[in-house]
Amino acid sequence: MAYTPYLSAIYLIAPPTLKSDSLMTEFIDFARARGVRRFVLQSASPIEAGGPAMGKVHGYLRELGQRGEVEWAVLRPTWFQQNFADQPVHVRGIKEESKIYSATGQGKIPWVSADDIAAVAVRALTDEEPWNTDHLVLGPELLSYTEIAGILSEVLGRRIVHVELSPAELEKRHQSFDMPEDYARMMSAMDTSIKFGSENRTNDVVLAVTGTAPRKFRDFAKSVKGAPTRSASSSSSPPAPRAFSPHIKRNDEYALKLDTVLFAVYYPAAQTQTQQTAEAAAAVAVAVAAARTAKDIYGAAKEGAPCPARPGSPAEGVDVQGRAARAVTAYMAVTSMFTKLPAYRNARLATGWAGEEDGEEEECGSGGSSARGHHSGETLVEGNGNGDGKPPGRGQGDGGGKDDPPRFPVVIFSHGLGGSRTLYSTICGELASFGLVVVAMEHRDGSGARTFVNKAGKAEDLESQGVAKTSGPPKNEKTAPEKRKKAEIKPHYKIDYLFPKGNAKDTSPQNPEGVDKELRAAQIEMRLAEVEEAFYVLGLVNSGKGDRVRQDNLRKGDNIGSSSVGLDGVEWGDWIGRLDLESVTMMGHSFGGATTVQALRSDRLTWITQGILLDPWGPATPECTEQKSVHKPVLSIGSEAFMHWTENFDCIEQVCHEARASGTLSWMTTIRGSTHLSQTDFAVLYPNWMSLLIKTIVDPDRAIYLTVHSALEFLTMTLPQAQTRLVRTWPDGHLLRNARSETEVVSDHRPDDKWVAARLKIPNEFSTRLRSTLKRASKGSTNQGAEAEIWCHQSPDRDSVERYMRRNHRLPVSTSPEGVIA
Repeated sequence: MAYTPYLSAIYLIAPPTLKSDSLMTEFIDFARARGVRRFVLQSASPIEAGGPAMGKVHGYLRELGQRGEVEWAVLRPTWFQQNFADQPVHVRGIKEESKIYSATGQGKIPWVSADDIAAVAVRALTDEEPWNTDHLVLGPELLSYTEIAGILSEVLGRRIVHVELSPAELEKRHQSFDMPEDYARMMSAMDTSIKFGSENRTNDVVLAVTGTAPRKFRDFAKSVKGAPTRSASSSSSPPAPRAFSPHIKRNDEYALKLDTVLFAVYYPAAQTQTQQTAEAAAAVAVAVAAARTAKDIYGAAKEGAPCPARPGSPAEGVDVQGRAARAVTAYMAVTSMFTKLPAYRNARLATGWAGEEDGEEEECGSGGSSARGHHSGETLVEGNGNGDGKPPGRGQGDGGGKDDPPRFPVVIFSHGLGGSRTLYSTICGELASFGLVVVAMEHRDGSGARTFVNKAGKAEDLESQGVAKTSGPPKNEKTAPEKRKKAEIKPHYKIDYLFPKGNAKDTSPQNPEGVDKELRAAQIEMRLAEVEEAFYVLGLVNSGKGDRVRQDNLRKGDNIGSSSVGLDGVEWGDWIGRLDLESVTMMGHSFGGATTVQALRSDRLTWITQGILLDPWGPATPECTEQKSVHKPVLSIGSEAFMHWTENFDCIEQVCHEARASGTLSWMTTIRGSTHLSQTDFAVLYPNWMSLLIKTIVDPDRAIYLTVHSALEFLTMTLPQAQTRLVRTWPDGHLLRNARSETEVVSDHRPDDKWVAARLKIPNEFSTRLRSTLKRASKGSTNQGAEAEIWCHQSPDRDSVERYMRRNHRLPVSTSPEGVIA
């Protein structure tokens, strides 16, 4: 270093290594010997004097200052806003994956602009009086990484999400960007401390020192983008697909990419004069695709006519598994394609509570039918979204007043392998008949039978997005209407079932290679992202922006998979403020159950407050970690076929133990005589084949009844107090309250090992079937009591339920001579 009498102050910035302190102290001594008097160190807000790295330099300057040998100041800024524009670890994630990674959970940070730090540093270097102290330099607002992702989504015009990693995962990610191991470990530790509130603070240092208010993050993001924020009501073209686990590819293309989300919404519908004599009881209304996606919606059927089921859905599901020959596929198409869903397309949303008529409340009994006072409607949407995973707003009131329209609880349903948004219409419709809004997802992660994704751009735009496009419907769709054949087919692509490479039978209990954990974990990650996007669209509808959903809908006109009606006829004004988006229930069957477990473990999905697992696939569920465990109430309703699969049973038992260990409620039950498909529409459509081929013993309607009523009883104990009026109209069969976890499990129906999980065994099958047929003919389907129909493997005691409900301000509990009753 050349001697220079003109150099009187130095601004010190440490290199990214924990061993920088010796280098910096040597440099300070070198500069002091050459006449430099003032030193301003840029440290970091979490590092105190004497701490690691810059903390040691801080302590050294303070010691020199106390001896009068230097003038000094230490600036301890928090995390920089510029990190999202300059740091490769963030920039690459945002540009290539539309993701931000951290281990901070929902911890908040007072993000500060480097320009504000520089302005403070200038004063520290040039003020006549030396500071001889340290200052925390913080931004003006506290924002979590999730909130940062939301702001970036709005500014960039595409969906950015926050992905929470464990500290070990984040450390490994930092190292992949050539960060030294020890420094990566320190950075990961800082993230962990943020999760627990270390940066949850702000101050006015920038304003006090510079006289100028510090910059907000949104203003910084706009300046980097170089364009104003897109207004919420404007239409926009979709961005490039967002890939999950980009290294997982098929045919040199991303196997898991999120362009759109698609779902159907089953909801309680208002009765018209024509419908009052009908037997249906649920409404299927908004099937939405978001995530900067396309939206696909069923149009309204003729008044009083239920919605037809999606043709070929069951056949597609079997064909995906490679087990159905053409003859079986044809048989299933012929026998199910004209089946009607118990729902009305685009029906008006119910204005009263279930069990009320003409404004008067009626008490509901507990008869054999689940439908209690509501019809069903259905709408299907595929379209563009631009959310942050949070609802944009909600209406006034909680629906709890006598004259207030109800705010309906929301259930998000995740299907299993080979499934679709319509494969569980029986359960979804039944739940809707009790006043629940059920969002049935159709996942685009390669776990469904087949799904089509519409694109908003031109055909040539797809090539630059790495999207496999087709010029029209599949070759086997020869029955398409002539007008569609002649119409111009808009850009789209199809997603078929995705088999694991080299392990196609990873679902089999007998598979020695086990589950493809990498693929299934990536699929679950994408599924949760789809759930977030669907939730965002529900928020748009709930806050009065339903017309935006209609405009962004891509399931219309000549687009693939469109209906002739689309969203026409939907009264968006009926939906304003009518959804309870603060306490959402996650529900899923099979692989959807594994998805639900991860949703309950997530700190990001704070609006999901309880979960229901329908015969979940345990081995596909990611293992519990100290940072990610189930901490919300959970109900598992399994099948007897899966109960005999020891590995699966142990996995689900562990999930329920996780919930109990966190101090919340958990139940683990099994419906006796049921098989894996007993909770799907297959059981209702093909009861005889289910009995003959996979030896289902329980009556299909009874299995649905037990599933729905167990779920309702669970929700009476976990829904917030605002829903008291709604749940009082539900029948209570005491299926959970009367269940005892010490009940001995005795079954004669365990199959041979090669059939475990696939079917049951019926001893003396011919005589057993004959006796059963004669009994049904004489007595019909009867209620045999909870213990005769359900095994309970885990359940909380009465005191635990009471404590939970009081602690969480759930539905009120009253006392009776028999004790405390929920």
